Amino acid sequence: MKSKFILKKPGQKLIKLDLEYKDNTIKSIQIKGDFFIYPEEAIEQLEKELVNEEINRDNLIKKIKEFFEKNNITPYGITAEAIVEAIEGCLNN
Repeated sequence: MKSKFILKKPGQKLIKLDLEYKDNTIKSIQIKGDFFIYPEEAIEQLEKELVNEEINRDNLIKKIKEFFEKNNITPYGITAEAIVEAIEGCLNN
């Protein structure tokens, strides 16, 4: 199933998420918005890391935070929790 979701939380930037999932597993994901991540190509790497992951709030938050830390990535205006909230928004959309 394909779904889109837009999330704007107070104090954070806009997230536009396109998600394709099947049986509660991410098949493809695009994370866009007016946030910044340094280095810029890190968002594409994160999208690849999330493919084939089960949609489970705690595990996804942990995976995203570990990805940021392991790769020395600095997110501005976006958090792991907000990304997962947008993923969950796609499921409920």
